[in-house]
Amino acid sequence: SSVMRKSISMRSEKPLFSKMAELSEREKEIFGLICEEHSLKEISIRLNISEKTIHSHKANIQHKLGVRNTVGMIKFAYENGLLI
Repeated sequence: SSVMRKSISMRSEKPLFSKMAELSEREKEIFGLICEEHSLKEISIRLNISEKTIHSHKANIQHKLGVRNTVGMIKFAYENGLLI
């Protein structure tokens, strides 16, 4: 995703590369699209998968990154230099 860029940071309890490595390629793609302000419906249409599947991926992303909601996801991306 154009919003995501490679960065390694030690700000969180677990290194960024470690948390990001836990995400599947699809989860990274969805994370990037969320950071680009696409709605879950827009993402489901763009990726040709159900909105329910997007919700599942989003929940997995939040769990793996250790955040509680979309704001936490954006905050994680910002604090780790993933937003350009």
